[in-house]
This record gives sequence, C-alpha cells and structure tokens, in this order.
Amino acid sequence: MSFRSLSVFVFLTVVLLSPQSVFAGDIDEPLVDLKSEIERLKQHEGGDMPPVDNADSAKSKVPPVEVKQLKPSNQAKKVSTPRVVKSVKPIPSAEDRWSYSGSAAPQNWGKLSEDFRLCSQGKNQSPIDLNSELAIGSQNLPSLNVHYPPVPMRLDKDSRSLTLSLEPGALMSLGSQNFQLQAISLHTPSEHSLEGQFFPAEMQFWHRSASGELLAAAVFMDIGVYNANLDALLSATAKNDLQMMKNLPAGLVKPLEWLPGITEYYRYNGSMTTPPCSEGVNWVVFKQPIQASVEQIARLQVLIGENARPIQALHSRLPIRSWLQGEAQSLPYEYY
Repeated sequence: MSFRSLSVFVFLTVVLLSPQSVFAGDIDEPLVDLKSEIERLKQHEGGDMPPVDNADSAKSKVPPVEVKQLKPSNQAKKVSTPRVVKSVKPIPSAEDRWSYSGSAAPQNWGKLSEDFRLCSQGKNQSPIDLNSELAIGSQNLPSLNVHYPPVPMRLDKDSRSLTLSLEPGALMSLGSQNFQLQAISLHTPSEHSLEGQFFPAEMQFWHRSASGELLAAAVFMDIGVYNANLDALLSATAKNDLQMMKNLPAGLVKPLEWLPGITEYYRYNGSMTTPPCSEGVNWVVFKQPIQASVEQIARLQVLIGENARPIQALHSRLPIRSWLQGEAQSLPYEYY
C-alpha cells in the first residue's frame, strides 16, 4: 500500500477514522477533511504557520522589536566599484543528493554511491510491514525500561526531515543494556506499516549504547485528540523555512509523553531508513499509536512533506511480538 500522493493520504485518513478501523479510537470530534486542512495551511508558506485552534492552549504574545534609526555620517566616503566574481556551485556529495522523489528517490539510493549499496542489496532493511500472524509471540524478551528526563535539545529542519538532537541524559534499556537517546526524527506518512495499514505519521527515537549499538523505537501517530507536546514542537517551527536550527530548553518538548500507554511492541533486526541504510539496528515498534488532532497532523505534513521510505522485503526475518496471540499479557514496562 503506497502513501505517495496526497489523495492516498486523504483516503487513508478517512479509513483510519472510520468505525470499522481497528486503529480509530472512540473520538467524539467530528470528521475533518485533512485535504482541506493541508491546502489551507499551504497558503501560509513563507510566513507564520497558523496556530492550533485549541481553547486550552496558551496564547503567547511576542513584544515588538525595537528598531534603532542610524544617523547618516557627514563625512563623504569613497565608493569603490564592486568586483564581479563568478559564482561556482560546489558539486553536491552523495550524502546531499539523496531525496524522496525524482531521480534520487529511494528506489535509486543504491545507485548514488558505493557507500549506499546496502540500500538496494541489503537483506535486513527497514522499514517493514508488521503482521501479528507472521510474527513470533514471546514473553521472554528483555524488559523494556525508559528514563527520559527533560534535557536540552536542538531542532534541525531541512528539505528532507525534522529532527530533535538531545543532550545526554535520556535512556532506554533492554534488560541490562542501556541505550542513550540521541535523536528523534519525524516522518509523514509512517514508514512502518501495521497489518498492511499506514499511519499519518511516525516518530523514531534513535538510541546508541556505549559500544556503538543502535536501538530505534518507532511510535505511530494517528488522528485523534489534541497533542499538547506536539504543539510545543510545531510552535518552535512556526516559520516554514526550508532550513532552520534552533536550541530548545529542557522541558519544552517532553519525549516521554510521545510514548504510548500500552506496552505491546514488535522487535526485529533492521537498518537505518535513510542512506547509507546501515544494518544491525535493533528495532522496537510499538503496536499502539499516539494521537494528535487533524490540524496538527496537517501542519506537520505541510512542514516536512512526504519523507517515508517504502516497505522493504523481510527475506528470512521473522519479527518477534512481545505478547502471546489472544492473551492480554505484556512485558514489564517502567517509567522513572
């Protein structure tokens, strides 16, 4: 199932919100046309993004900037003719050339550089479709524990992604092995799929152990109730600039609030979802999505565009699920 056009995105949104959808919750809010929301928000490109229509959200007022008038100098200045220098654009490296569309789209990543060969030749690539019937049920997986205190972070936005880079202090552990949370990336639509179904967005929490081992935890984002934590992030990116970098104080965005309440998850061995598509990544994908309002998800889609890699083949892999089919049991999952 592809999510490569806005019409597909709108169709999936309606499916997710229909009463027959297994992912739609008991939402009292009326259905909203996501396509209309996106078209309305696109008219604001180049200026401030419109605020979320939420009666409970705080309205912060920015004081006017004081502009000092500069007095002209009485001394005559000699004006020299500027030297004309021909601009030479540097040849972009392979790391800069890859994209989500056109000739540098995901299906061609492996051809852009020898360093990217795993993108086309790898046998343990991500993302994948997660199917509970194919996955192996187990309750013997290491316990999953989370320690995400507020830490300062930096927001980076470019034409391909929106990423939060965190200072040290936030940890996720699998059994006795600790992984430090280093970055959170956002994708619209979701990169992984669940039982063949995609979600409007996916958040990926990237961790690294002291030995250099990678752990990526993925959380689906569905349309539902207003998400105050996501609004804090969207407010920090009010300007729809192509590139931006901004330091965020500790506590402004709380990663812990982006984890779902139900602890069931899939685990499998995969890769990075962007070039060079390095393998050996431990993936944890939570079964239950978090929620955000339709306007928030529309703003997110307008802000970062479509940046999801297509589903990759399983080959010989069989994901593991942390619950036994038909039994409401889950692994220990602790917040502290």
